[in-house]
Amino acid sequence: MTPGLYTVTDHVCRECLGRILERVDNPAGGYRCSNCGASTVGAVESLCACGMRIDANADLGFRCEPNPKQTFEFPHEVVVRRRQAEDTQGAQQLAIPLR
Repeated sequence: MTPGLYTVTDHVCRECLGRILERVDNPAGGYRCSNCGASTVGAVESLCACGMRIDANADLGFRCEPNPKQTFEFPHEVVVRRRQAEDTQGAQQLAIPLR
């Protein structure tokens, strides 16, 4: 891992669902997955599940959110949900627990 000072964000990696860390001691900024090590400089959406798209214009509707129902079996603090127009609650949980 690149040495530096990081803080935990409320986003998860689109590749492995690990938590995204934000580099805070570098003026250029940057984000890094705490699990698989993927990294980027720029917007967090270029690394997290919020930025998943089919192409440049087709947002898949996934959003990183706090887990509203943490349990012993599913203790993750942040999950990925998909927004759906027909869903009156505004989201459907699609998170997968990591084992």
